[in-house]
Amino acid sequence: MMNHFNGTVIYGTLLNQDLLPEFVATALEINPDKTLYRLSEFLPNMRALIYEHDHPWWQSDDAVHALDAVIDLLNEYAPEGIYFGAHPDDGADFGFWRVNDDDNS
Repeated sequence: MMNHFNGTVIYGTLLNQDLLPEFVATALEINPDKTLYRLSEFLPNMRALIYEHDHPWWQSDDAVHALDAVIDLLNEYAPEGIYFGAHPDDGADFGFWRVNDDDNS
């Protein structure tokens, strides 16, 4: 199994319709059964809309909720000392990054 917990998953976009499929694909590679179970309410919409970038669902509260849910799931999968989210120096670079222990704020 490749190491999913090191670096970029997707970069250069903040669009739900770009981020969500990549995040879900990563979660499915890491733990397919748990991902399918946890995201089952969102997957039918994403499958149906994957090639419809202009569909209103992508801008809906449901899409935002789905994005938050898969980000939470990827953080659950991350090992200790690693988090999933935007790179600290580039908000459009999403992946797995080392927690910076120097941040005591």
